[in-house]
Amino acid sequence: MTATLTGKKYLKEKAKKALQSEEGRRIYGCRKTDVEPIFGHMKNCFGIRRTHL
Repeated sequence: MTATLTGKKYLKEKAKKALQSEEGRRIYGCRKTDVEPIFGHMKNCFGIRRTHL
């Protein structure tokens, strides 16, 4: 940890650096999925109109 970065700032910079790496971009790209079809399926098939997550 550098002397200029402490606490949250250090962690934020560390996460930013990890996400900007090639592997980090690849892993983060896998997270980008659409969850809406699952809720539509629940509403259509099971008659669920409200959900509490």
